[in-house]
Amino acid sequence: MLRALLLGLTIYSFSALAAAPAIDTVGGASNYVTTGAVTIYGGIAGSCTGSDTSLTCNSCDVTPSCTNAPLCPCNTARIWDGMVVRINLKTDNANTYNAVAQVASGTTGTGTDFPPLTPNNGGRFIDFYWSNICAKAGSTGGCDSTGMPNGGSVVIRIGFDKDNSGTVTTGDETVDVTFKILNPPSNYEVIGAAGNSDEGISGFKPYPGDGKVYIEDPVTSNSFPFLNYSTKAKKVRVFISNTSMDNATPLGAENYPADISLTDSGDNLERNVVDGLDNGTLYFFRISLLDEANNVVQFYPAPAILGAECTTAPDSTCAFSATPSEVLGLLSKDVNCFVATAAYGSVMEPKLKVFRDFRYKILVQNKWGLEFVKTYYKYGPYAARYIADKPILRSIMRGLLWPFYGFSYMALKIGFASAFAVSLVLLSSLLALPWYSVRRLRARE
Repeated sequence: MLRALLLGLTIYSFSALAAAPAIDTVGGASNYVTTGAVTIYGGIAGSCTGSDTSLTCNSCDVTPSCTNAPLCPCNTARIWDGMVVRINLKTDNANTYNAVAQVASGTTGTGTDFPPLTPNNGGRFIDFYWSNICAKAGSTGGCDSTGMPNGGSVVIRIGFDKDNSGTVTTGDETVDVTFKILNPPSNYEVIGAAGNSDEGISGFKPYPGDGKVYIEDPVTSNSFPFLNYSTKAKKVRVFISNTSMDNATPLGAENYPADISLTDSGDNLERNVVDGLDNGTLYFFRISLLDEANNVVQFYPAPAILGAECTTAPDSTCAFSATPSEVLGLLSKDVNCFVATAAYGSVMEPKLKVFRDFRYKILVQNKWGLEFVKTYYKYGPYAARYIADKPILRSIMRGLLWPFYGFSYMALKIGFASAFAVSLVLLSSLLALPWYSVRRLRARE
């Protein structure tokens, strides 16, 4: 009897747990997160109108109007007043109870009923007009950017109407959903505009590989990735053109955008490779940030900082251009510094980064350096395999690599010519010291 009672309680508890509502998918939103606290984002950068209430609009395809046009904030899934957001629910109660909603917190106060568009849907989904969401989130003019406060939000409690009361009551199973509306300020067009110069990426260098380019050396602010309108950057969008910097924009005729996620800490790129490019083709690159609602903001570089090599007659001397090559692919970051890696015993050794940076930023930038690296990559693997399992040779090699490490470090800091001059002085001093010592000994005799 007791065993049966415990079994019944267990079955009941599991069924109750399974019946709790959960968010499966969301339609008609700029972005959404269902892991942990459920958040649905509406991005309203740019402007556009539409007639289909089930679809977001792409304001990045609309000719923009801003100070740095066409580098204006936009959103490929912009929300608008007449649009519907649909929340698909995942629960055992589907087809059993109708879904109901209530404002859990917001400008209109806690506990305010929030009737959905589809109150008799058998718990499968629930719809809302974005205009109603924006009004609850504090807008004075729907989802229009002029009336929507930056970072306006409201929490809607969605439940299953188990007592058929038509409202959320104590016995209903519920889930809280935060709606957050993000409206970038006008000064988030380009890096360097008044008020935003410390909140983005203000420098990078494209390095070529085989059919790809690496977005290296991003210069980030102390506050990165946080932006000053209640959000943070989640991705970097790279705009790529094979004709000019002018076309490396959302409206560029020859633009090929690519998104790169940020690391969990948000302070660096998760993967810095842009692939699918053609070898031998000169490409131009401009980057921007995507906030949590996928608004595109903070373009870099701005036209004002570009020289003639990037605009009037764009060529390979433009700092934001690169030409992928099959040969350069051999020198990509996918391949280790063979001998150095074998000597240090780990690809994570910090000194290897100095060697790689020296290779990318100095050696492969000129013909003789490229030939040297190609020769090294031809014979380096054999030397690496030979010393890999010989601890004594590895120790000797680590000692021999110290001068090269010192030279590489200096070259990266003060330039190749200056480092070469300093090295000559040091080498001359080392060679002169024994000679000087011998002469002093002979003079004493």
